[in-house]
Amino acid sequence: MLEITSRDNPLVRDYVRLRENRAFRRETGRFVLEGARLLGDALESGVRMETVFFTGEACEKHPALLASARDGGARVCLVGDAVAAKLADTAAPQGVFAAAFMLDKAFALDKINLGGAYAALENIRDPGNLGAVLRTAEALGLSGVLLSAGCADIYAPKVVRASMGAVFRTAFFQTEDLPAALSLLREKGLQTLAALAGGTTRLLTQLDLRGGVVAAIGNEGAGLSDACVDACDPFTIPMKGRAESLNAAAAAAIILWEIMRSR
Repeated sequence: MLEITSRDNPLVRDYVRLRENRAFRRETGRFVLEGARLLGDALESGVRMETVFFTGEACEKHPALLASARDGGARVCLVGDAVAAKLADTAAPQGVFAAAFMLDKAFALDKINLGGAYAALENIRDPGNLGAVLRTAEALGLSGVLLSAGCADIYAPKVVRASMGAVFRTAFFQTEDLPAALSLLREKGLQTLAALAGGTTRLLTQLDLRGGVVAAIGNEGAGLSDACVDACDPFTIPMKGRAESLNAAAAAAIILWEIMRSR
């Protein structure tokens, strides 16, 4: 086990750069994760670790997890509290950190399951919301998630944590032109639907969701772009009370549950 005592160690600097820099993550095909549960989930999901960092206390508390990471070929490093504080991105770190290689979970639109159920997310920039949608999508058994270029990075630390590991197991497609992707899927025979806060009388509960379907969901501030709406059939979630809309994660949970319930 390599012992690291300096906060300026190259492995520590590399980890921090991965944590903070989306472009660097994409360039190197790596990301970081923090916490014992998340590391265990990642290992069980087939994520390959490059380097893991454990404090002495974490080594004593999670010996099986440490052994599993080492057996998987990871470089194992022992760090003190000062170095752990440099690595940490949470308020109450557990002393477990890892730099890992991204999984190839992307799918091609030309090979999409025409009978599948998908969410299409446009400009969901809040990491917590995006992670929550991915968690819901996996829990309900969706076929995959389409992401516009304006969405948060699915490998950002807060997204990974909020997804509770769903990012490791959810198929996704990232596109620079979500309206064009939706139009293509519509041409292929999938029902493309646009979730709106208002402006339509068509309710989610009135839809036939048994075939191939893609539900487009925008962020809570701006909603979906006109181009996305034009590529879809609009609908709204029936609501009572004075709330004008739901946040993206809450709306997605309702919509995706209704889709999977219908199947």
